[in-house]
Amino acid sequence: MPAPRRGAGLIDKVVYPAGAAALLLLGGCVQALFFHPDDREYREPEKLGLTVVDVTFRAEDRSPLDGWWFPADPKAGPPHCTVVHAHGNAANISRHLEAVAWLPALGINVLMFDYRGFGVSLGKPSLDGVVADTEAAVHAALKMPGATPGRLVLFGQSLGGATAIRAADELGPGLVQGLIVDSAFARYRDVAHHVAQEIKVLKLVSGIVRNTLPGDEDDPVTVISRLQVPVWIIHGDADRVVPLQQGQRLYEAAREPKTWVPVAGGQHLHAMQRPEVRQVVLAALREVCGAGTAAESSSR
Repeated sequence: MPAPRRGAGLIDKVVYPAGAAALLLLGGCVQALFFHPDDREYREPEKLGLTVVDVTFRAEDRSPLDGWWFPADPKAGPPHCTVVHAHGNAANISRHLEAVAWLPALGINVLMFDYRGFGVSLGKPSLDGVVADTEAAVHAALKMPGATPGRLVLFGQSLGGATAIRAADELGPGLVQGLIVDSAFARYRDVAHHVAQEIKVLKLVSGIVRNTLPGDEDDPVTVISRLQVPVWIIHGDADRVVPLQQGQRLYEAAREPKTWVPVAGGQHLHAMQRPEVRQVVLAALREVCGAGTAAESSSR
């Protein structure tokens, strides 16, 4: 019978658990690099002429979430469409307001919401958790007065684009009729690797902690290939945060019908400042929802 290894008890009782704990800690740090929330108020909807309804709802795991519902302006006629907006990884909904503030005047309902840990939504964000939050937001939007079942579009930006892709897949057919993705990445590990190169500690262990992130099967570029709804991929060719190639990979992987919207000189999340890109978004909403002449004439 072989003699026991010298120090085996110490390794089993201390080193292995400590290594596992370190791996979990580093993995948590890497996931945390995807999120930069705060509860500061950057924009007030009322100052942009918007009617806003505060909305509270819960994710499937009961995490309490907060959002803003912007009903379509009655002057534009009956609502043509409902848009659920999934924002990027920074701040909260008030910072991302201007990306969609122009839509209600064109007869389009909008629900913005904060992921868990963002704004006044409670909980700790995670890459899987924000997907669940986005699914819950779709269900919440469809319960709002004036919502348009059968004419709902998910609009995700940056991290929210990757998240919206996964949420559309998880929700299954029928609830989401179209998907607009702006400045999103194709693979979680590509983003983590890029960030890790900037941080010495993470750079040393990037090969280990990559395994704490969602696997290939949950990467946006994998998931988008399963979706059976029209997809629009918007990306600036001067984006230094998420390079243009990431958006191109998403577009190549998506099924038809799909539309590629490159933005010349566009930096990260600057596309919606461009009138010509807004026109593309309106055309997408008309295609999916059958939005009428009010949206067309008001946008000219």
